[in-house]
Amino acid sequence: MVDAKEISALKEKLHAQEELLRAHEDLIHAKGQLLDEKENQIQDLLAMKNDHIREKQQLKRELRDKDSWIVQLMGQKDEAVSQFQQLLAQQNQPVSVLHLVNHRLPTMEETFDSPKTAVKFLKQALSMLQMIHGESKADPTIAALLWELGWMYYWKFRKYQSAIRYYKQALDMLKKIHGGDAKHEDIARLLNNIGAAYTAHGESEMGNHYMHQHLEMYDQITTSYLNALCTDSDDEV
Repeated sequence: MVDAKEISALKEKLHAQEELLRAHEDLIHAKGQLLDEKENQIQDLLAMKNDHIREKQQLKRELRDKDSWIVQLMGQKDEAVSQFQQLLAQQNQPVSVLHLVNHRLPTMEETFDSPKTAVKFLKQALSMLQMIHGESKADPTIAALLWELGWMYYWKFRKYQSAIRYYKQALDMLKKIHGGDAKHEDIARLLNNIGAAYTAHGESEMGNHYMHQHLEMYDQITTSYLNALCTDSDDEV
């Protein structure tokens, strides 16, 4: 006959086994949740990878289209120069000039016979747009022309003071367009260009000053982008 102590011991043993079973069930449930989270993360990563692949393919298509357009433009150089000269003479047609600036000027150097000729027409276009809009008007096309002139003076003529002057004018205009405290990729790139021009001119202290601003802004832009990605991922989960 089983006495009371044995019955009590068996009950305690049964209770302990039930507790252990529940602990195992909780562990299995936790592992299941972890696997679900991992699967969701994998799916998110796969989706991001597919998005990047699509973006890369789109970029390749755009580059192919641009290359084709440049080849076509270079093949029609004389016609392009003639059209440009005619439009510059037609000061009462600002829309045509803007169209030419937006669609022709990115390949100015390839279009004209020499960098000097390209700079000449860039300055004429800049003068005309400033006359139309006003010199202080925050216009993206004027900013692009100033940037292009700075680039030409830096790379083609090694006239770094002139490059700095045009780069700074473009920088001031972009700050008006995007806001004085804006963290924009174009502003960061211009800060880098100005720093490089100062350094090339032998003013390393000023060069380092602008390079530091460039790196700081790019860090802020990157951090904001990553935070936005994390926020989007959290929202999806």
